[in-house]
Amino acid sequence: MDPQGTDSDTIRKKIEALVAKKDFRAAVVKCEELEILTASTPFGQQHQDAANVHLALLLALDDVNNARHLWRRLPAAAKAAGGETAALWEVGKSLWKRDMSFAQAALRDREWSAPLAPYVALIETRVRERQLAIIPKAFTVLPLESVAGMLACSVEDAEKACLKEGWEVDATAEKAVKPSVRLIPDDTIPAATPDYLQKMANHIAFLERQSQG
Repeated sequence: MDPQGTDSDTIRKKIEALVAKKDFRAAVVKCEELEILTASTPFGQQHQDAANVHLALLLALDDVNNARHLWRRLPAAAKAAGGETAALWEVGKSLWKRDMSFAQAALRDREWSAPLAPYVALIETRVRERQLAIIPKAFTVLPLESVAGMLACSVEDAEKACLKEGWEVDATAEKAVKPSVRLIPDDTIPAATPDYLQKMANHIAFLERQSQG
C-alpha cells in the first residue's frame, strides 16, 4: 500500500468533514497540506479535483489573492480552456474586479460536475451574502430592479432575498427597497472601501439608465 496515497485519502476525508461543519478556513489549510503532500507525484485527475476544491473554497472565503497564487502554481494542463478549473478562475477574476453580478452569472451559466457542484453552490451563496451585506452600507433606499441586478437574479428572487433579510419592500410599482444592516460573520463581509462603494453606485446608475432606455 502506498503510504502517501493513504495519507492523501485521509486528508481528503478531513476536508469533506470540515466543509460539512462549515469550517472553511480549516478546510483550506488541509487543502494546502494535500497540495504539498502530492506535489512530487505526476499531476493527474485527483490533483485536478483537489485543486478545484481548494480554489472553490478560497473563492467562497473571498480570498482572491491566495486563489490567484494557487492558479499560478497549477500546471498549464490544469488550466485548459473550457475546463472547470479555468471556469472557476473566470469567477475569481470577476471577484478580483468586484464585478459580483458577472461572478454570479458565471457560476450559474455552467453545468458543473457533481463533485464540484456543492462547492460552486457555496461560492454563490457566499457571494450573495457579501452583496446583501454591503448594500445597506451604500444605500438607504434603491429600486428592487437594482438589487436584482447586483444579485444577478430575477426581480422575484431579489424580493424574496430582501424580505428574508428583513428589509422593507414597498408595494408601489417601483418597489423601492429600504435595506437595513444585520450582523453576519466577519469573513463574509467585504471591506466597504470608498472605491467599492463608488463602483456599486455606478452599477446602480447603469442599471437605471438601462431601465429607462
